[in-house]
Amino acid sequence: MNRIMTVFRKELREMFRDKRVRSGAFVMPVFMIVLFVQIFGLIEDKVSRPQTPKLAIVDPGIDSVAKTLSGDKSGQTTLVKTREEGVRLVERGKAKLLVEFGPDFEKNVTEGRAKITATYDPTEPLSGMALGAFQEKIKRANDARLREVLSSHDVDPSMAEPIRVTVKETSRPKGLGGSSMVNLLPYFIVIWAFYGGMSIVSDLVAGEKERGTMETLLVSPVRRREVALGKYLALALVCLLSSLTAVVGIVLVGVTKFGYAGRLFPTGLSISFASLAAMTLTLLPLVLLMAGILISVSAAAKNMREAQTYLTLVSFIVIMPAVFSQIIGFTDMQNALWVKLVPVLGSAVSLKEALLAKTDWPGLFAGMAVCGVLAAVFLAFSVSQFERESIVSRS
Repeated sequence: MNRIMTVFRKELREMFRDKRVRSGAFVMPVFMIVLFVQIFGLIEDKVSRPQTPKLAIVDPGIDSVAKTLSGDKSGQTTLVKTREEGVRLVERGKAKLLVEFGPDFEKNVTEGRAKITATYDPTEPLSGMALGAFQEKIKRANDARLREVLSSHDVDPSMAEPIRVTVKETSRPKGLGGSSMVNLLPYFIVIWAFYGGMSIVSDLVAGEKERGTMETLLVSPVRRREVALGKYLALALVCLLSSLTAVVGIVLVGVTKFGYAGRLFPTGLSISFASLAAMTLTLLPLVLLMAGILISVSAAAKNMREAQTYLTLVSFIVIMPAVFSQIIGFTDMQNALWVKLVPVLGSAVSLKEALLAKTDWPGLFAGMAVCGVLAAVFLAFSVSQFERESIVSRS
């Protein structure tokens, strides 16, 4: 055990001396969190503000009622002579919606036969939002007209809306649970558990082969298995610290409320002890798995270039489940047990549940078991690589 710790301390010292590790594993997570929060906050600020969409209206035939419905008090409406001209404006993004009122619109409104044609660009989100806003305006106009008709016939206008829905929210959790960022934070924590170690692992084994220092290490009194375990533990610690640095970045922007952070963390950053315990239990087997994958790839590669190529390919396999965790909440699969058994995906979902104080403990323990077993498999593979003479082969 002492010899394993000797290798562990030696590797850790070398890692922390390396500027690439300090910047890649500990500075970049904080920088990326701050940058992302500012961009996300800016977008949310713009979207949440009431906006008047730019409309194009076919001018011929427009009457007073049509002008009222398309009412523009901010100069956002463009009158065009033909439908084709209006469509071109929508396609170029200069107008978000083309509105064409039917002939004799005012007269037909009175008779209940008025028609409007609205043309929008389905590939442009703002165009779709403009369509929705215009349809809501027409609905309110129809409701007002209906109430007028009912009143003129001595009928209570409330009879036109016999069913009403009162919307109430469940108790909104405080702290991170009250933030719209809670769906994205687990993604950052998970991917930095991988990328933090990726910044050094190619140098950790493949680099030593390339420089010829691996032979020196293997002829020392330390056994090969102990060398592998010492390197693995040092790498796992860097992976853990890197993912925790992402958490530190989240806490920093939330506490300081720098820039747009105040909009994204309206109720502060309180996290319960149970949530912290759940996050810790989720992260530990995850970083062991990440370290096992990384060191196995580096041990199998002949040199640093080959290791970096393999690691880039492996990173896509790691990222895909993490990305999927962002959209699985839109389905009913999130609460399924099999999701917790998928490495990376299950960890990201468990982290999200912990932040929302809705931890599914049986699912969390099942995910831990899967990550733990896979970590042991990859560790055994990397140890077997160190036991072979090919571990010093550079070609």
